[in-house]
Amino acid sequence: MKQSSMAVAAKKTGSASTVWTEQERLQTLRGYGSNRDGVDADLEEIARFATESFKAPVSAIILFEYDRQVFKAAFGVSARPTAVKSDHVSALLAGDIVIPDVSNDCRFDFTPILSKEPGLRSYAGVVLRAPDGMPIGTLCVFDHQARDFTEAQLELLGFLANQTMRLLER
Repeated sequence: MKQSSMAVAAKKTGSASTVWTEQERLQTLRGYGSNRDGVDADLEEIARFATESFKAPVSAIILFEYDRQVFKAAFGVSARPTAVKSDHVSALLAGDIVIPDVSNDCRFDFTPILSKEPGLRSYAGVVLRAPDGMPIGTLCVFDHQARDFTEAQLELLGFLANQTMRLLER
C-alpha cells in the first residue's frame, strides 16, 4: 500500500496528541463497514436534518478510504463511492473545516460536484472520529452560494457528528 506524504498525522485523544499512520487509520475504518457500499437510513436522517438546519442543498456523511470516499448518507447529491487522492483525504481529515468559497481552495480540486452545474461553493465539515480519536470521515454541508456559517451552526454540526459516530458504533 502506498503511503502519502501526509500518511502520518496527529491523533487527538482528549488533550493529548499521538501519532497514527494511514495504515492504522484504514484498519480502524474497516471496523465501520466502509467497504460495504450503500447508505444507512438512520444516517440519512442526520444528513437530511443537517441540510434543513443549514438551509443548504447538500449534506453528506462520508467515510474516507485510501483512494475513495464512501457515502454512508447523502442528501442532495449522489451517494455513489467516488475516487479521491490520499493527499485530499489527509487534508480533509486534518480538522474541522469551514470554507466560505471552495472554488478558491485546492483541497476541493478532486470533487466533481463542484464542476457540475449549479456547482457547490461553500463547505462546512466536521471530522468523524473513532473513540480513540482516529479520523475516519466527515459530516459536511455544501451550498450553491459562497457563504459563512454561524458558530451555532458549527456547534450543531459537531453535535450531529457525535450522533453519527454513535450510530456507526452500534
